[in-house]
Amino acid sequence: MATQMTAQDRKWQAENDARTLMDAEQIRTDNSRLEAAKPQVKKLASERQKEARAATKAAAKLTKTKPRATKPRAQTSKRKRKR
Repeated sequence: MATQMTAQDRKWQAENDARTLMDAEQIRTDNSRLEAAKPQVKKLASERQKEARAATKAAAKLTKTKPRATKPRAQTSKRKRKR
């Protein structure tokens, strides 16, 4: 159940977002920090994908349906069928 944010919560969130944006800009302008972050981004993305697959599998068991494939499929050419 979603709760309404108070004015104080919204102010804190805006300040936190501003700090996050300033940190991100500092990282973007510092090549060594940016290069060091890239492998970590890949690692985190891989972990999130595993979590998503596990969640999909768990949801499928709870709803008694087959899980959808979570791996990206190779793109195939779209040929028009001859009639």
